[in-house]
Amino acid sequence: MASISERYSINYIDILIKCLKFHFAKRHSNVFVGDFNCPQINCNYPSCNVNDYVCKAVVSWVATSGLTQFVKFPTRQTNILDLVLCDSDQLICDVTSRPPIGHSDHNVVDFMVLVRDGKDSVDASIKYKWPEGNFEAISQYLSTVHFPGLCNI
Repeated sequence: MASISERYSINYIDILIKCLKFHFAKRHSNVFVGDFNCPQINCNYPSCNVNDYVCKAVVSWVATSGLTQFVKFPTRQTNILDLVLCDSDQLICDVTSRPPIGHSDHNVVDFMVLVRDGKDSVDASIKYKWPEGNFEAISQYLSTVHFPGLCNI
């Protein structure tokens, strides 16, 4: 039988994951950071090494949400407790460990999020005229190209 502490943890993790799923952006990238306090998670391959409900719930949410975990070094003693999760492999870079701040027993996780400043955004006035394309002429031209001769391997 689960202790009172374990039952509270189960309740809180269910509420947290429900909240994270609700606020998960469908049309934008998502970044989640924090102390997830799950030392049993194998961060190289999202799995849980023990039969722990909280750990398994976090791993399941990470996997089903398509998230990647970027912290590959211990953040407290030998455990990776502080995670940087993102659903875009191209968005997070330069993840490094820094010494703890103040009296904290966790190392600082320093990382960079790559974002556009909006200056180089795509011009919304561009309109492609695919229906006006002469695909028959393109097909005829491509049929005259000897593609194997283009590749000298």
